[in-house]
Amino acid sequence: MGVAQAKKGNKLIKRFICPAAEYLLIMAITNQLIQMGEGIEMDTEIKKCIKSSFSVIGKEGSTNDGNGFVNKLWENANSCFNEIEGLAKKDEKGNILGIWGLMSDFSRSFKPWEENFTKGLYLAGAEVTDDAEAPDAWVKWTVPAFEYLYIKVDKEYKEAFSYVLNYMDNNNIKLAGAVFDYNCPQENGQLYLFFPIRRL
Repeated sequence: MGVAQAKKGNKLIKRFICPAAEYLLIMAITNQLIQMGEGIEMDTEIKKCIKSSFSVIGKEGSTNDGNGFVNKLWENANSCFNEIEGLAKKDEKGNILGIWGLMSDFSRSFKPWEENFTKGLYLAGAEVTDDAEAPDAWVKWTVPAFEYLYIKVDKEYKEAFSYVLNYMDNNNIKLAGAVFDYNCPQENGQLYLFFPIRRL
Protein backbone atom coordinates (compact mmCIF):
# COMPACT_ATOMS: atom_id res chain seq x y z
CA MET A 1 0.00 0.00 0.00
CA GLY A 2 1.40 3.34 -0.98
CA VAL A 3 1.46 6.32 1.35
CA ALA A 4 1.07 9.98 0.46
CA GLN A 5 0.46 13.01 2.66
CA ALA A 6 -1.63 16.16 2.59
CA LYS A 7 -1.31 19.25 4.73
CA LYS A 8 -3.75 20.19 7.49
CA GLY A 9 -2.70 23.69 8.41
CA ASN A 10 0.96 23.22 9.29
CA LYS A 11 0.51 19.53 9.98
CA LEU A 12 0.55 16.54 7.68
CA ILE A 13 -2.12 13.90 7.26
CA LYS A 14 -1.02 10.45 6.13
CA ARG A 15 -2.82 9.47 2.96
CA PHE A 16 -3.20 5.80 2.02
CA ILE A 17 -3.85 5.17 -1.65
CA CYS A 18 -4.36 2.24 -3.98
CA PRO A 19 -1.83 2.01 -6.87
CA ALA A 20 -3.10 0.70 -10.19
CA ALA A 21 -1.49 -2.71 -9.81
CA GLU A 22 -3.01 -3.20 -6.38
CA TYR A 23 -6.40 -2.10 -7.70
CA LEU A 24 -6.27 -4.92 -10.22
CA LEU A 25 -5.36 -7.37 -7.47
CA ILE A 26 -8.37 -6.19 -5.46
CA MET A 27 -10.67 -6.85 -8.40
CA ALA A 28 -9.20 -10.31 -8.96
CA ILE A 29 -9.63 -11.23 -5.30
CA THR A 30 -13.19 -9.91 -5.26
CA ASN A 31 -14.20 -11.81 -8.38
CA GLN A 32 -12.77 -15.01 -6.92
CA LEU A 33 -14.64 -14.53 -3.65
CA ILE A 34 -17.91 -13.89 -5.48
CA GLN A 35 -17.46 -17.00 -7.62
CA MET A 36 -16.74 -19.06 -4.52
CA GLY A 37 -19.74 -17.61 -2.72
CA GLU A 38 -17.56 -16.51 0.19
CA GLY A 39 -17.74 -13.27 2.17
CA ILE A 40 -15.25 -11.30 4.17
CA GLU A 41 -16.13 -10.72 7.80
CA MET A 42 -15.57 -7.15 8.94
CA ASP A 43 -16.67 -5.11 11.92
CA THR A 44 -17.01 -1.93 9.88
CA GLU A 45 -20.53 -1.03 8.81
CA ILE A 46 -21.40 -0.13 5.22
CA LYS A 47 -23.36 3.11 5.21
CA LYS A 48 -25.27 5.05 2.57
CA CYS A 49 -25.24 8.76 1.82
CA ILE A 50 -25.98 11.33 -0.85
CA LYS A 51 -23.31 13.87 -1.73
CA SER A 52 -24.11 16.79 -3.97
CA SER A 53 -21.82 17.82 -6.79
CA PHE A 54 -18.35 18.87 -5.63
CA SER A 55 -15.05 19.97 -7.12
CA VAL A 56 -11.48 18.81 -6.56
CA ILE A 57 -8.26 20.42 -7.77
CA GLY A 58 -5.34 18.06 -7.98
CA LYS A 59 -2.64 16.40 -10.01
CA GLU A 60 -3.95 14.24 -12.84
CA GLY A 61 -2.41 11.15 -14.37
CA SER A 62 -3.43 7.98 -16.14
CA THR A 63 -2.59 4.32 -16.38
CA ASN A 64 -0.72 5.22 -19.57
CA ASP A 65 1.91 6.81 -17.32
CA GLY A 66 3.10 3.40 -16.15
CA ASN A 67 3.33 1.52 -12.88
CA GLY A 68 3.41 3.58 -9.72
CA PHE A 69 1.86 6.63 -11.35
CA VAL A 70 -0.64 7.13 -8.50
CA ASN A 71 2.12 7.34 -5.89
CA LYS A 72 3.94 9.87 -8.06
CA LEU A 73 0.79 11.98 -8.35
CA TRP A 74 0.45 12.18 -4.57
CA GLU A 75 4.12 13.02 -4.15
CA ASN A 76 3.73 15.81 -6.71
CA ALA A 77 0.51 17.12 -5.13
CA ASN A 78 2.02 17.11 -1.65
CA SER A 79 5.21 18.88 -2.67
CA CYS A 80 3.25 21.68 -4.35
CA PHE A 81 0.27 21.80 -2.00
CA ASN A 82 0.91 25.44 -1.03
CA GLU A 83 -0.18 26.41 -4.56
CA ILE A 84 -3.80 25.32 -3.90
CA GLU A 85 -4.04 25.50 -0.12
CA GLY A 86 -5.88 28.82 -0.31
CA LEU A 87 -8.50 27.29 -2.64
CA ALA A 88 -9.30 24.28 -0.48
CA LYS A 89 -12.61 24.18 1.36
CA LYS A 90 -12.20 24.59 5.11
CA ASP A 91 -14.35 24.19 8.18
CA GLU A 92 -15.05 26.91 10.77
CA LYS A 93 -11.72 26.13 12.45
CA GLY A 94 -9.78 26.54 9.23
CA ASN A 95 -9.15 22.83 8.72
CA ILE A 96 -9.26 21.42 5.20
CA LEU A 97 -12.52 19.53 4.62
CA GLY A 98 -11.28 16.69 2.49
CA ILE A 99 -8.51 15.08 0.49
CA TRP A 100 -9.75 13.00 -2.44
CA GLY A 101 -8.32 10.38 -4.77
CA LEU A 102 -10.76 10.42 -7.69
CA MET A 103 -10.94 7.97 -10.56
CA SER A 104 -12.65 8.11 -13.94
CA ASP A 105 -12.64 6.47 -17.33
CA PHE A 106 -10.89 8.34 -20.14
CA SER A 107 -14.12 10.06 -21.19
CA ARG A 108 -14.08 11.87 -17.83
CA SER A 109 -17.61 10.62 -17.19
CA PHE A 110 -16.66 9.19 -13.78
CA LYS A 111 -17.34 5.66 -14.97
CA PRO A 112 -15.16 2.81 -13.64
CA TRP A 113 -11.81 2.23 -15.27
CA GLU A 114 -12.09 0.49 -18.63
CA GLU A 115 -10.81 -2.83 -19.99
CA ASN A 116 -11.34 -4.79 -16.79
CA PHE A 117 -10.19 -1.90 -14.59
CA THR A 118 -6.83 -1.49 -16.32
CA LYS A 119 -7.32 1.83 -18.15
CA GLY A 120 -8.32 5.15 -16.64
CA LEU A 121 -7.55 8.48 -15.00
CA TYR A 122 -6.71 9.40 -11.40
CA LEU A 123 -6.79 12.80 -9.68
CA ALA A 124 -4.99 13.35 -6.37
CA GLY A 125 -6.11 16.54 -4.68
CA ALA A 126 -8.23 18.57 -2.30
CA GLU A 127 -11.90 19.55 -2.33
CA VAL A 128 -12.33 23.18 -3.40
CA THR A 129 -15.11 25.68 -3.98
CA ASP A 130 -16.95 25.19 -7.24
CA ASP A 131 -15.82 28.56 -8.61
CA ALA A 132 -12.14 27.90 -7.90
CA GLU A 133 -9.80 27.97 -10.88
CA ALA A 134 -6.98 25.45 -11.15
CA PRO A 135 -3.47 27.00 -11.21
CA ASP A 136 -1.03 26.05 -13.94
CA ALA A 137 -0.08 22.35 -13.87
CA TRP A 138 -3.16 21.51 -11.77
CA VAL A 139 -6.48 20.07 -12.97
CA LYS A 140 -10.01 20.61 -11.69
CA TRP A 141 -12.68 17.92 -11.77
CA THR A 142 -16.32 18.51 -10.82
CA VAL A 143 -18.02 15.33 -9.66
CA PRO A 144 -21.78 15.05 -10.27
CA ALA A 145 -24.16 14.28 -7.43
CA PHE A 146 -24.28 10.59 -6.51
CA GLU A 147 -25.77 8.31 -3.93
CA TYR A 148 -22.94 6.30 -2.37
CA LEU A 149 -22.22 3.32 -0.24
CA TYR A 150 -19.22 4.14 1.91
CA ILE A 151 -17.04 2.33 4.38
CA LYS A 152 -14.41 3.28 6.92
CA VAL A 153 -11.11 1.55 6.20
CA ASP A 154 -10.04 0.28 9.61
CA LYS A 155 -7.80 -2.53 8.40
CA GLU A 156 -6.54 -3.42 4.92
CA TYR A 157 -7.62 -1.33 1.93
CA LYS A 158 -8.15 -4.33 -0.31
CA GLU A 159 -10.24 -6.14 2.33
CA ALA A 160 -12.59 -3.17 2.68
CA PHE A 161 -12.79 -2.74 -1.10
CA SER A 162 -13.57 -6.41 -1.70
CA TYR A 163 -16.04 -6.52 1.20
CA VAL A 164 -18.18 -3.72 -0.28
CA LEU A 165 -18.10 -5.10 -3.84
CA ASN A 166 -19.08 -8.53 -2.54
CA TYR A 167 -21.92 -6.96 -0.52
CA MET A 168 -23.13 -5.12 -3.63
CA ASP A 169 -23.05 -8.29 -5.72
CA ASN A 170 -24.99 -10.26 -3.11
CA ASN A 171 -27.63 -7.53 -2.91
CA ASN A 172 -27.91 -6.87 -6.67
CA ILE A 173 -26.52 -3.35 -6.32
CA LYS A 174 -24.71 -2.05 -9.40
CA LEU A 175 -21.67 0.19 -9.33
CA ALA A 176 -22.73 3.46 -10.98
CA GLY A 177 -19.30 5.04 -11.23
CA ALA A 178 -15.65 4.92 -10.27
CA VAL A 179 -14.79 4.35 -6.60
CA PHE A 180 -13.28 7.30 -4.71
CA ASP A 181 -10.80 7.46 -1.84
CA TYR A 182 -11.59 10.08 0.82
CA ASN A 183 -9.39 11.24 3.68
CA CYS A 184 -11.20 12.99 6.52
CA PRO A 185 -8.94 15.59 8.18
CA GLN A 186 -11.42 15.93 11.08
CA GLU A 187 -10.67 12.29 11.91
CA ASN A 188 -6.91 12.63 11.68
CA GLY A 189 -6.82 11.56 8.06
CA GLN A 190 -9.10 8.53 8.40
CA LEU A 191 -9.56 6.84 5.03
CA TYR A 192 -13.01 6.05 3.61
CA LEU A 193 -14.04 4.42 0.33
CA PHE A 194 -17.01 5.82 -1.58
CA PHE A 195 -18.85 3.54 -4.04
CA PRO A 196 -21.32 5.38 -6.34
CA ILE A 197 -24.55 3.39 -6.71
CA ARG A 198 -26.88 5.98 -8.25
CA ARG A 199 -26.26 9.13 -10.24
CA LEU A 200 -28.64 11.91 -9.27
